[in-house]
Amino acid sequence: MFKKYLQNKRLFCSIIITILIAFISKSQNFETLYTADCIKKNEVRIGLFSKSQLGINNNIELSSNIISDFLNPNINIKKIWYNREIIISTEHQLNYPKPALLLTRYSGLKNWINDTAYIPKTLMFNNKILVSRYFKTCRCCPRVFILTLKLGNTFNILKNDSSFNPINHPLLYHRTEVYNYMKFLWNIGIDFQGNLFEPLDFITSFDYYFILKEKIHCVENKSLIKWNYSKIWNFYGGFKIVYNFANISNHFFIFPLIDVKYHFNIPQKPKEDLFERKIGKKYR
Repeated sequence: MFKKYLQNKRLFCSIIITILIAFISKSQNFETLYTADCIKKNEVRIGLFSKSQLGINNNIELSSNIISDFLNPNINIKKIWYNREIIISTEHQLNYPKPALLLTRYSGLKNWINDTAYIPKTLMFNNKILVSRYFKTCRCCPRVFILTLKLGNTFNILKNDSSFNPINHPLLYHRTEVYNYMKFLWNIGIDFQGNLFEPLDFITSFDYYFILKEKIHCVENKSLIKWNYSKIWNFYGGFKIVYNFANISNHFFIFPLIDVKYHFNIPQKPKEDLFERKIGKKYR
């Protein structure tokens, strides 16, 4: 009885892990356009599968995949350094994937992580440089197009002596390879978004990932349609294509992308009138 229960539990965990890994790997920010721009101060955007964002001010943004990626705790900060005809910013992210790796090993997905595999110490640090340009001077215009170039790298900042076997999956192989200490995953890419017609926007991106001195290369494409249902609700639908050149069983992978995002603004407290006379006090 207990053995049957354990098998069912492992099957359930396998299904959950399959869904989670497919959507919440470090590329789960499929809707993230990787523009160099930040959201406005006190604006909040909560995504179901993509990251949730908070505008600290007009030049700094905090974000995290707090809903979908709870097994991979992460925090991301973006800052604008130059904002004229072009926008230049940097993004820095920390994430701790060990809980997701441990649960994957427990779930029985031996093709990904063997039961006896050693899970290394991991604290991943991701850095990006983003350069964007709007094709209209007025960002409030309905038909605004924005092009973004990006350069980034990811590495494990915790020293470990393990030789973790990367997960045999075209989407995850190159990302999990850098769990081993002193391996850097580089990526260059281009993102483009704009308005098709009201209320639909299009989103597309191309990314090339590679690890120097390793025969690991990967090409990814994301394409989405964004439905601006209202001022506070946005819906996304599309697909992602991955082709990995590494020596793995399956090089090609395609899967659908969906997401829902909710927007709202944190109300600001009204400022007191500095020149208002207060009873019992004198002003010079």
